[in-house]
This record gives sequence, C-alpha cells and structure tokens, in this order.
Amino acid sequence: MYTVHDNFITTVLYARYIPNIYTGVFATLGAPLQIINKFIYNNILSQAIQLDLSDSNAYDERFIEEQCLGTSSTYSSLYRMGEPIPSEYLRLHLESLMPKDLSDSKRKSWSVKITEIVRCYEIYCSTVCGGDPFNKPEDGGKRHAEMWKEFKENLSRHNHIGFNYSVHY
Repeated sequence: MYTVHDNFITTVLYARYIPNIYTGVFATLGAPLQIINKFIYNNILSQAIQLDLSDSNAYDERFIEEQCLGTSSTYSSLYRMGEPIPSEYLRLHLESLMPKDLSDSKRKSWSVKITEIVRCYEIYCSTVCGGDPFNKPEDGGKRHAEMWKEFKENLSRHNHIGFNYSVHY
C-alpha cells in the first residue's frame, strides 16, 4: 500500500481493509486538542520556559502565570493537555522567544506572526470545544472531551462500511 496525495493505492485484495485502518487511526490517535497542545508545549512553551529560566531579562514565569492564569502555582501543575491554553499565556511565551536584537521592522513582522498564530489557535479551540473555550478553559476542555467522545463513537459505528475501488488499466 502507498499513498498518492490523499489517495490510498493498493491491490484489490487489500482494498476492503483500508476503511477500517483509516478510521482506526483516527480513533486511536486521541483527542485533537491534546495532540495540538502537546505540539505547542514541546515546540513553543517548553522552549520559552527554558529561556525564562536562563535569561534574567526574559519574562518572569510567575508573572506570566499570575497575569494570564490568576495563580502563582508552578507551570506543570497548571497545564492540562485537554484544555485550551489561555491566549495571553501563549502570546507571552511566543513573545519571549522573539530574539532581543531585532530591528523594528523585523520585530513588527514577528508580532504579526505571533498574532496570527494565537488567532488561529483561538479559532481552532472555538471549533473543537464550542462556545468560548477561553473564558473557563476547564469547561472548554470538558466540551472538547464530549465532542471527541461523540466523534469516536461515530467512527466506530462506521467501522465496517463497504469500500469503493476502481480498476485502472
């Protein structure tokens, strides 16, 4: 089996297995918000936290937590992979990764990109969590878990759908 663009190409004998494999992958990957949040944590937030700890001029982690999350608890106990990351928290961490010696035009370009990243994340969270997921992230996380459960159940109901294939000579 191999893929070309978004099509699976295989022999006729194996074509009937593709729908089950495909839907099974979606069901076992896990909740999409958790995947996105893990990616953001691994590639953005953990890097920003390391900078905060090593650079005395960087944002103070406790200040960020108090301003964005209203608490001074440690970061690891606050961060829940299944809940939306507060927008301002994400923004401040992205800004802390901005190189300090940028020209004004490059700083403006970074700011535009940061704004776009945060905006896309907000739209995504609103889509997968419904409502206003940032007002109370724990409620957004609960709604997302419910929506994910419903989606997974729908996938399992369609687990043994037929298959369509065409033969090309």
